[in-house]
Amino acid sequence: MGLFGKYIDGAKKAGKEYKDKAAEKASATKGYVPAPKFDLMTSIPKETEDNAALVKKTGKPEGIEVRLKLFGEVIEIPAEADLFNKYKDLFSALARQCAKAAAEKYAMKVHDYRSFIEEFPEIYDEFLYPVIKCAMDILFAENVFSVSLPAFTAMHKEKYHRGIDGYTAMLSAGEQATESNRNGLSTMLVSTAVEQYKQRNAGGMFGDLQGQLADSIVSRHKARIGISSEQEQTLFDALDAAELMHCSAADYMLVSVTLLEILTQSGTEIEAPGEEESSRADAIFQNITTPGFPEDKIKGALLDVLRTNPYKEEYFTFMAKKFGKTDEIVAAAEYFGFADKI
Repeated sequence: MGLFGKYIDGAKKAGKEYKDKAAEKASATKGYVPAPKFDLMTSIPKETEDNAALVKKTGKPEGIEVRLKLFGEVIEIPAEADLFNKYKDLFSALARQCAKAAAEKYAMKVHDYRSFIEEFPEIYDEFLYPVIKCAMDILFAENVFSVSLPAFTAMHKEKYHRGIDGYTAMLSAGEQATESNRNGLSTMLVSTAVEQYKQRNAGGMFGDLQGQLADSIVSRHKARIGISSEQEQTLFDALDAAELMHCSAADYMLVSVTLLEILTQSGTEIEAPGEEESSRADAIFQNITTPGFPEDKIKGALLDVLRTNPYKEEYFTFMAKKFGKTDEIVAAAEYFGFADKI
């Protein structure tokens, strides 16, 4: 056998022991490594057979002056504010349709952690596409040609990505479990390698040969280690699918905000409530609903709220509960998009 044969044979024997240990660990973990098909933050959605029916040519809305009667007074809505309201209604309706279709496909395609990791990105993008396509059609109708669909998508996903965040959190949890399993395997194999090296303390180049062999085996088998079926089940049980789809629906709906930002920068006159208006309306409403607020001042204060920022569901649910579903309250709720909330 000679000197070389002795140590090479010893290295092979040590390698088999490492392999056996790795195989035992791999069997326990099933070897599933969470791997999405693409990066959802940077992907560009496209038309498919399943979303084609939701892709509809939409003309640009036109704002008009609107007058709503409430509590014996008139709420005057200028054309620029009516235009914002029309955009909100248009995209809210389309986003709900897309979110419903996404939820239905999710129910068909996702049945465990593995299918969730592999299928959700395509589902999310697939039903984001019709909403973004609608926004692009409006940009073209407004003679805004400087923003491409990929650029619009990147701009939108950079700001509005709650659904993507939910997916990323689940992916990250699987990756952390995978890394933990791999580190456990690595520790076990390296410890075994150290013991084998001590027993066959060849030193010099022969010791290095055994060390290199051990490193190679550890590296190859670590790459195969993923998460166990039990870990998959635990992760999937922790997933709140309803909340995830709710967050995705919000991302779809907020495409209108991305669109309005571009239109405003391009010179289109649109009047939308800002943070200052929202804060002021919230403060007034908080006072209205505080015990001790003068009863005879409630209607006037509510009118002030609606003239400042009417886009909060609780404003209308409070009015309907306090004063009943009068024709005027129903008409106001319907105009601002909350008829189904009172």
